[in-house]
Amino acid sequence: MSAFHRDPAGFAGQGLSVAAALVSVWVSAAPGSWSASAAPVRPAVAGRFYDSEPLEPPPSARGQFISSVSWHWRVDGPVRAWLCRGDRCAPLRGPRGRGKQLRGRPADRPLYFRFQLPEGARRAVAIDELQLRVEYRPARDGVYR
Repeated sequence: MSAFHRDPAGFAGQGLSVAAALVSVWVSAAPGSWSASAAPVRPAVAGRFYDSEPLEPPPSARGQFISSVSWHWRVDGPVRAWLCRGDRCAPLRGPRGRGKQLRGRPADRPLYFRFQLPEGARRAVAIDELQLRVEYRPARDGVYR
């Protein structure tokens, strides 16, 4: 007699399907990150806002929430900066940093940089090498903590 037996009801196969589904949910709900770069921006008029192109998240960010962001750009003069999602913007302290300004917001929506020359600025500035990294994680029990 064989040490293996046939499962006439097929429950063993269903158990494997359930396990595979649980692994799939766990993998898609794991923490992760996405990165994007934007074309250069050239603010030229003091007091006016200049926005980067939208930085689009990948499909893997769907259903996830931002835990932190990090950014980098190169600039050749003084400029004020924000990171925006829709019409809400969070100030950024400089051309390089990391923060939790958008913590708890959905990670599957486009973000963009916003720049402004300070009042009294008399020349345009070049802002290039714009980079953003968004770290995300799933909500627990439907609530981001």
